[in-house]
Amino acid sequence: RDFGADLIPACDAAGAALGRAGQSEPRFIAGTGGLQEMAVDRAQADVVLASASATAGRTVQALSTILGMQV
Repeated sequence: RDFGADLIPACDAAGAALGRAGQSEPRFIAGTGGLQEMAVDRAQADVVLASASATAGRTVQALSTILGMQV
């Protein structure tokens, strides 16, 4: 499997979750959206960011290990 090909849909999903969170907060403030919707959208965005952060950290760690190997 191609890691890059798997990464594109994941980035698209992350962008969509962050976009929903960014739109639901102003709707709630304006009185056109609900508190529950805003909280769920924000929680989903937080999970996406935590997952992306963990993935990036593990990727850096793996690359560091590979580059540090004696040849």
